[in-house]
Amino acid sequence: MAMLVAAWVLALLTGPALAQEQPAAESKPAPVVYVAPIEGTIDLGLAPFVQRVIDEAMAAGAAAVVLDINTFGGRVDAAVQIRDSLLRSK
Repeated sequence: MAMLVAAWVLALLTGPALAQEQPAAESKPAPVVYVAPIEGTIDLGLAPFVQRVIDEAMAAGAAAVVLDINTFGGRVDAAVQIRDSLLRSK
């Protein structure tokens, strides 16, 4: 009987300690990702757009830049400029 009373008292004393809320873990902010839609024909106006997106993403400390491409192609010289912009980015 004494053992049962001791167990009951122990449960009453430890219950509130176990019910205390745990401190919240510090959460990291979600990484920033820039998405650039590329649609239609690749032309010379697209290369500066891609460069601007890359520059803005780098200035904002973005983790990545995603190019959402839906095109059949276009000017090769514009595609080369876009490629060069991507290769220069870090």
